[in-house]
Amino acid sequence: MSNSHDYEAWVDGSFKKGLPSFGLMIYQLEEGESSLVYHDCGVLPADGSRQIAGEIEATILAIMWAREYHRKESNVKMKIYHDYMGLQAWPLRAWKANDRNAKRLVNIFDRAIAQGIEITFQHVKGHTGIQRNELVDKLAASAFDNI
Repeated sequence: MSNSHDYEAWVDGSFKKGLPSFGLMIYQLEEGESSLVYHDCGVLPADGSRQIAGEIEATILAIMWAREYHRKESNVKMKIYHDYMGLQAWPLRAWKANDRNAKRLVNIFDRAIAQGIEITFQHVKGHTGIQRNELVDKLAASAFDNI
């Protein structure tokens, strides 16, 4: 058995009622199986960036989750699946992080990498029937159910 701890994080943002929201699901991958180990959703304050704020927030939370888990285990790997094409551009330095949200993402990403966590990104097309992407999309939208 490997000492590697592999995870998939599925992130998405939504925008409704003038507010952004996020959805996050983290799956542990082990011996050809996967199981949901964490999920979260929430509504964020309006900041003018629409659903992008939710995409970024979910990614930050996924990385923070990996950092916390890494305190207990070594060799943590996380692949972050997202449907906003630009999400990986800030931490991978394809785009300059100019706004507060993008700067937070870059900072958290850099800390995780320095801590020894392996993080990769995978863009998937939104609304094309990819099961986990559709689920996290619904989770992000469900954040509005109680407001």
